[in-house]
Amino acid sequence: MRGKAVFMSFLKTAWEQITGISTKPKHWSFQYTKQGLAKMQEYNVTQWEIKEVIDRPTKVKGNMVIREYKGYHIGLICQLDSIRRTVLIISCWKRSNRF
Repeated sequence: MRGKAVFMSFLKTAWEQITGISTKPKHWSFQYTKQGLAKMQEYNVTQWEIKEVIDRPTKVKGNMVIREYKGYHIGLICQLDSIRRTVLIISCWKRSNRF
């Protein structure tokens, strides 16, 4: 079994070198649509908060990512492009929890 694992690791490394596509991206770049930037300003959401929502979401529903905090939550609608290692932020919001 050890030989198979070594062979698969070799194939994976060769594929990454040939295509230039890494399965584990080192960093993601963020791009914003005009509407996404407008919503960030409207709800006073920073780029640091956007990165935190992407890195550690509480809920994921398709293209919608939500991170819940004590008293409020931040939600995003985004598209992930694993080949280019980019996250396109389409829209965002920040709302208080109503309990």
